[in-house]
Amino acid sequence: MNSFNYFRPLLSKVQGVPSKNQRLLIWAGFQVRQAGLTYKQQIECMEKASHQLQDDQQAQDGFKSDFKAYLNSIKPDKITCFLREVSDFPLFLFIYTTLINVVYNQVLIPVSQQEPIMQTVLIGWSLCLQTIVVYLIYKGLLTYMATDPKRSTLGFWLILMVCFGLYLGSIYISNHVEGTWFSCPLWLWVLLTMAWAVFSVIWMRKKEESI
Repeated sequence: MNSFNYFRPLLSKVQGVPSKNQRLLIWAGFQVRQAGLTYKQQIECMEKASHQLQDDQQAQDGFKSDFKAYLNSIKPDKITCFLREVSDFPLFLFIYTTLINVVYNQVLIPVSQQEPIMQTVLIGWSLCLQTIVVYLIYKGLLTYMATDPKRSTLGFWLILMVCFGLYLGSIYISNHVEGTWFSCPLWLWVLLTMAWAVFSVIWMRKKEESI
């Protein structure tokens, strides 16, 4: 699940449906977010779904099969889907790896303890492994949350606990992995990752607006 697709309003952009079909509309939203479509195409698909679901006699199986067939007919190729799926990685890299991991550990903690700031970022297996694993956990959690699970069930909290356990495990394992590829000045690392994140967001918006 792409971060931009998850946090962008989708259901609120279309007409409501009878309460009987509300879960079907949520299901349609999940399918649309997973299809690798632009935001404009997602809105169009949801408008189509909302129109069909105005009929409270709409058969569930018939709607799902027809809607999946419609999405498959407009879905882009696999490479495009993959690129759109990982288009949020630069933003994740800046927020998690740079701000939460590097800046917090190498700047904020030393400053709070009145110790010298670590001026160099070590790029190696440890940082790479932790970034990739946490990114995959984050994507999986977004995908699960997009299904609009019931928060009151035990399964919901078990899944959150499993994700948190995997997160802690990834940190533990990455801290015990050795091997540095190269080093980078802290200021340069922050500047590069921030620039990449900003560029990716602007580029994606312009690309979608041009479609």
